[in-house]
Amino acid sequence: MARFGLSFKMEAATRTCPTLSGNAGWDLVFNASTRRLDTVEGNDAIPQTVSHYILTQLGEMDLHPEFGIDIFGIMTSSYPHTLMVNELKNLESKLNLKNFTCTMSADGRCAEINGTMEKV
Repeated sequence: MARFGLSFKMEAATRTCPTLSGNAGWDLVFNASTRRLDTVEGNDAIPQTVSHYILTQLGEMDLHPEFGIDIFGIMTSSYPHTLMVNELKNLESKLNLKNFTCTMSADGRCAEINGTMEKV
């Protein structure tokens, strides 16, 4: 299960090399005024955890082998759209989110995911 406690804030990195394009992963956010790395926790950590979960190959993290999805299996199947939609719908139980909604665009290229944590 994903944890939404205090963690470092991440933002999408972009490549600086002109011959390469697209997303190059994630960078930690450094706050120049406090001279510290920014952090997020609780519901604020959900968006980056969902992104991290979806972009991590299942089994890639040795200490958390159940974290992630089978990206390779999805992309090499003959029906990747259906498999990805199912993975998004399963986020509620896999990440233990409450008040979960997932809305997919008609072409399947975009999804809006909403959820909150339940305080225990």
